[in-house]
Amino acid sequence: MRFYVPTDIYVEKNCVKNHTQNLLAMGKRAFIMTGRTSAKKNGSLNDVTAVLDAGRVPYQVFDQVEENPSTDTVWNAAQQAREFGADYIIGIGGGSAIDAAKAAALLLANPSIDADNLHKAPENPLGHVPVVAVPTTCGTGSEATPVAIITNHKIHLKKSIPHKIFPALALVDGKYLASAQKTLIINTAVDALAHMVESILNVYSNAINRMCPEYGLKLWGEFKDALLSDSPVDGSLYEKLMLTSTIAGMSIAHTSTAVPHGMSYDLTLHRACRTAPPSVTSSLPTWKSAKRKFPKMSSAS
Repeated sequence: MRFYVPTDIYVEKNCVKNHTQNLLAMGKRAFIMTGRTSAKKNGSLNDVTAVLDAGRVPYQVFDQVEENPSTDTVWNAAQQAREFGADYIIGIGGGSAIDAAKAAALLLANPSIDADNLHKAPENPLGHVPVVAVPTTCGTGSEATPVAIITNHKIHLKKSIPHKIFPALALVDGKYLASAQKTLIINTAVDALAHMVESILNVYSNAINRMCPEYGLKLWGEFKDALLSDSPVDGSLYEKLMLTSTIAGMSIAHTSTAVPHGMSYDLTLHRACRTAPPSVTSSLPTWKSAKRKFPKMSSAS
């Protein structure tokens, strides 16, 4: 049995500012990858650039990451990062932005690799420049996993690339959920639930790594009623939502996911389903099975 999460993870309010020195220590020139609007609205982009400005670290912002980030997008980002002379990449946003940052970090360190070949397993493990993850949604847990889900539209493929790219640093702050619509919070939180259920049921689950999903499911049960209510999610729950997502990421970092997540890729790529429920709906029978297997999980049901 083994427990391994090499990412330096901090979960707290004003996390980016509180860990200025950790962020500045990542390198001398930063390349920031994010989506078009959300990081600007929720303040995360401003928090990061304020730290870089104060530390006199040059940076460039790439705000063209789309949902289901493509090989073309990460290729363009890597090219711009190379021209800028970046030596580390900061991903700000949900799983799409962080996954895209991981893939771009790999391409930046390996200029001979074509982005269209990202899904091909290398003969030997490839290196990458450091990645900093600043998550702003509470579902993917990409800040705590080595996984990057990238889409190659040329061959109609959405899949994790066969490269392990753990962020060097993850700065997790619940305040970035304040500007999110409740539907987004629900959908991403249910994605985290699916991660934990699938981790427990995975063949690689063991007594050590099961501590993560078991604790995460307990936390999930504590905000379940808030998700089901008609009222807005109370701000006091934001940090718990983000912590649960990160723990869910740690869970699948050890075991991977299971069949329901693999089933969801076709739905999100080809059938215009943009949210988590399709994969989660598929996992409801396994959720019931998990409760029977591990009765302590009943508090989150």
